[in-house]
Amino acid sequence: MNYEMTEEERDILERFERGELRRSPDADREMEIALQAARNTLNERDMALRHQ
Repeated sequence: MNYEMTEEERDILERFERGELRRSPDADREMEIALQAARNTLNERDMALRHQ
């Protein structure tokens, strides 16, 4: 897949590579919230497909 990054994505990548970005103190909690939201979305789509 050929994907062209946006200016914002390039900026984030460059800052990451220079070591300028730091992990959020709540990163683990934020990750769990995001994972649960993704699970909920997939479960909702699965239920919708089963009831077609």
